[in-house]
Amino acid sequence: MAEQPSSELFFNDACSDCGYRQVKLPEPLPVVGDDFDWLVRDYDGFRLFMLEELAARFPERRRWTPADMEVVIVETLSVVLDQLSDMLDRVHAEAFLETARRPESVRRLLAMIGYDAVSQAATEAKIPDGDGAAGEDETTRRSRLQAFHLPLQRYLADYQDVVDELSAAQQSGLQAFINNPLSAAAAALSAVQQFLDNAPDFVRRVRHEALESYWTLYPHVMEKARILGPRAIHTQKRMVTENDYAERLEDHPLVLRAHAYSRWTGSWSTLYAAVVMLENMTLDSPLTVDAVGGSHPFAQLQAAVDQFNRRYALDDVDWAAEPTPRIILRLYLDAYRMAAQEVFLQDAQFVGINISLSVRV
Repeated sequence: MAEQPSSELFFNDACSDCGYRQVKLPEPLPVVGDDFDWLVRDYDGFRLFMLEELAARFPERRRWTPADMEVVIVETLSVVLDQLSDMLDRVHAEAFLETARRPESVRRLLAMIGYDAVSQAATEAKIPDGDGAAGEDETTRRSRLQAFHLPLQRYLADYQDVVDELSAAQQSGLQAFINNPLSAAAAALSAVQQFLDNAPDFVRRVRHEALESYWTLYPHVMEKARILGPRAIHTQKRMVTENDYAERLEDHPLVLRAHAYSRWTGSWSTLYAAVVMLENMTLDSPLTVDAVGGSHPFAQLQAAVDQFNRRYALDDVDWAAEPTPRIILRLYLDAYRMAAQEVFLQDAQFVGINISLSVRV
């Protein structure tokens, strides 16, 4: 047992009243050696270490066979430790985007850096849409809501509080849709839409599971998103300078060319953006089939604009109201322009050019 050290009192020759105590501490204990290899991660390493420990504790025993109970226990523990080590490596790998293998881990890691993989997913992924386009007919709504049929059967009990907020008729319509979505009446479709509007967590859950299932079937698509995610954070989306306004407006499917300039208007600087529209349309002309050049180009334009709005988290366009390009572009500008910056959209002024050609033969 260690003893408490005793102190000695000393005085200086020059001052008989100035003394101090000195204690001689014992030597520190030797460091306990650590012979465990902390890098052991597999079955063979754990088995060898435990067998060496047994041989060190029982040196009188010279022979160890696989039939010995001690060896059986050692090998059983080695199997369990090897499985736990593998599980630890897998869990640790899920924390990094480069090594994550589970689709839900990749999706969450991409969301941490601001990349919404659900909205960026391809059409082939068939991600359910909880909102739908404005003015959709009954057939389109039924086809869109059918993607929520199986999730409603599976998870409806988890959202009973949302169901209780619906009226009795809406609850009956919701149940009718769950029983048979193909024969459900229009009122039942409205009840399902009301449930989706009141349960955004349910819609988000279904959309995430749809993307993860698609990535499970097609891992190369997940690898593509893993690469595009870090690149997307370097994509410029701001509208601050004049060049920013011109470049961001040219990203829109409706705009072919854009130019922005600033002018002092007396109290502040006003920014003007002149745009050249698709098919030389004007900003205040309604978007119709005739204006675009046919039903097929008009359908392609609608799909491109809807996809652009979903990518930039913008509201859906009410195509039934025949919106103008100014209305569609204003939604985009108001979402990404600098706060308190006054921006006016205007049509580009076309200037005639005379070209003279001289051909010599």
